[in-house]
Amino acid sequence: MKQKELEEKVRQYLNRPYRIVLEPDDQGVGYAVWVEELPGCISYGDTPEEALEMIREAMELWIETALKRGNPIPEPLATREYSGRFLVRVSPSLHRRLVELAQQEGVSLNALVNQILAQAVGYASAREKIREVVREEFTKVLSTYPWPRMEASGTWHLPQPPKRRRGAKTRPIGA
Repeated sequence: MKQKELEEKVRQYLNRPYRIVLEPDDQGVGYAVWVEELPGCISYGDTPEEALEMIREAMELWIETALKRGNPIPEPLATREYSGRFLVRVSPSLHRRLVELAQQEGVSLNALVNQILAQAVGYASAREKIREVVREEFTKVLSTYPWPRMEASGTWHLPQPPKRRRGAKTRPIGA
C-alpha cells in the first residue's frame, strides 16, 4: 500500500465513532484514556485535553500499524448492528431451574432470561454510578479534613479538629 493511500485509510478510520474512555488516574495527577474497540490503544495526559490529544495520536499509530501488518481493524461499537439473538450454553441444572422459574412466573423461558439480563445490566450500571458518586464525595471530604503531616524538622504537626459552632446540636449517626 502506498503512503498516500495508507494516510487516507487512516484518516477514514479516525473519522469513525470509536468509543474513547477518559478517566482520572488513581493518584489524581493525570488522566488515562483508551479506545474500547482498539485493544492496547491507550494513552495518558496531565489534563483531559492533553489526554484526548494523545489518544488521537495513539489511534493514528495503532490503525497505521494494523493496516501495514494486514491486521483487521474492529468496527466502532456504535456502528455495529445487533440481531437481538445470541446462543448461551448453560449447565443442565441451570437450564432446568430457569424453566421451572419461568413456569412459576407464567412466562416463556426467553422472556424470563430477557428480564433477568435486563435487571442485571441495570443493577450493574446503577452500582457503578453509586460508586462514582461516593468516590467523588469521599474525595471532597478527605481534601477538606486537616490531616496530620510531618514537618521538615521531622516532628509531627497534629491539627486540631474543627470546632463545633456554639449551640450546635449533635445527634447519633442514623438518628
